[in-house]
Amino acid sequence: MTMSSPSPLNPGTHPWRFTWETFPHIPTLRLYLFQSSTPTPTPTSVSNLSASFQTDRSLLFVSLSYQNDDTVRLEIPVPKVLIEPDKEIQCIVRSDHVEIKLSLVLPVDHPVVLQYRASIGFNGDENAVPISLNDDLKSLSSGDVDLYCKSCSTKLTKQPLRHIVQMPSLNWRDVAENWFGNCCCSFGAAAEDLATQYLNSFNVSSEIGLLNSASITISKDSLHGYPQNLASKEPSLDVLNTNHANPEVPILDYCNCSHDDAQGPEGVAPTSEKQDLNHTTSNCDVSHGPDRYDERSIYFGGGFVHSEANMSKDVEWSEFCCEMCLSPLGSYPCQKDIGNAGTIDGGVRLFKCYISTSTPVGGPGDAFRYYTVQNLFSNLLLESAEDEVSFRTVVKDLKSRKPLLQLVLLNSKAWYFSGTCIENQAVEPNCLVELRPVVKVLFSDCSDASEADIRLVENWSTKYHAEEVYMMTREMEELKNDLSFGKQSMPFSCSFMQGMHLSLLNLHGF
Repeated sequence: MTMSSPSPLNPGTHPWRFTWETFPHIPTLRLYLFQSSTPTPTPTSVSNLSASFQTDRSLLFVSLSYQNDDTVRLEIPVPKVLIEPDKEIQCIVRSDHVEIKLSLVLPVDHPVVLQYRASIGFNGDENAVPISLNDDLKSLSSGDVDLYCKSCSTKLTKQPLRHIVQMPSLNWRDVAENWFGNCCCSFGAAAEDLATQYLNSFNVSSEIGLLNSASITISKDSLHGYPQNLASKEPSLDVLNTNHANPEVPILDYCNCSHDDAQGPEGVAPTSEKQDLNHTTSNCDVSHGPDRYDERSIYFGGGFVHSEANMSKDVEWSEFCCEMCLSPLGSYPCQKDIGNAGTIDGGVRLFKCYISTSTPVGGPGDAFRYYTVQNLFSNLLLESAEDEVSFRTVVKDLKSRKPLLQLVLLNSKAWYFSGTCIENQAVEPNCLVELRPVVKVLFSDCSDASEADIRLVENWSTKYHAEEVYMMTREMEELKNDLSFGKQSMPFSCSFMQGMHLSLLNLHGF
């Protein structure tokens, strides 16, 4: 792809974009000041650059001169942070922007700073609290929850959900094996029995909602708008019993123990990714195929982002939309190649970014009021990349399985704000700048990639052990739009590296 030249600094009446950036534990506030569009590609020299901070108005005054032009004055609102007044303000002219550094008394995430912001009446700090599954459970713990379309406020549930249950993560079984062991010679068989009982509690019913990080799964019979002709059709048992963690492995699982006397409770066997399918010692051969039927909600997952591990060649996903305004609400798994057979496990996944738990939509009683496609994806991305300095992801289309996005996680703990100002014009009174937690990523849009480019993406994924995830088309398009918008927050010279664009994704709710 041929990239345009960096945008030069040129005088005029069009807006200047400013972006504030800081990081936890670092007492420096950095400002990027640049013009988002320019009439000519000719670089222009800047002189007499200076900046001063007016404490009582929280404004930074910047003045600069162009060669053979008059001085330009800019007023830039400053975030409510503790700026060190005795430290010199550093001003640097870059190729296509001005960089200004202010020293802080304390980093932006310090408890004293947060308390200071609250004491001066800056009440936007509730938005700086991460969206949390635990908070959702607490908000919905009283039960009797109805769900509404966020776009048109149409009530979605026929009757209130009386119980909200947290779904386990997709790797919960591996964690359980680390605790209890995975061999029938040890406590593993008893642990498997406990796991089976645990799974049996996740049956989809009309009064229960299964909650995870991005969605809530409820029974098709609880929903207005679920097509009745689909609800009456039953998928085949072969699909219901598919082992979605590995569709090629048969349902019959075997213990990989080599001891002749190894035997667990009748009808119970441990699960292990390292099972020897050719091992047929009679004392160890036990099937838990019947229990798979009850596990299916967990194997199919929450429907928003799918990992490679819970993909199945026998299942495809259908979009579920509001019957009134046709806005997207979520998805449900169907049996592949037999038409619209209805949801396989009886559940429909409603994405938190599209639904509300109260009216008015977005009001204080709405547990999902801060959710967007952007911050749902960001939080899931961080869950996968926990404890990693840099993490690579390829996002693929759920239906075509083609790569649509390459992502590299750069920083998960940045704080940003971006806005515009006009040359020689005053800023509006009481203009508040709220630093927001964001995720910094590099991205490349592969939507229009040729077959040769797709092979390059696949090779990149293999070389760097990138995680491959899958999303439905509508959410994917919204995510790409957010990434494209986010890259406008930085000057060109800072926003393109390694052949990819730098962008910002909101991490918290706003």
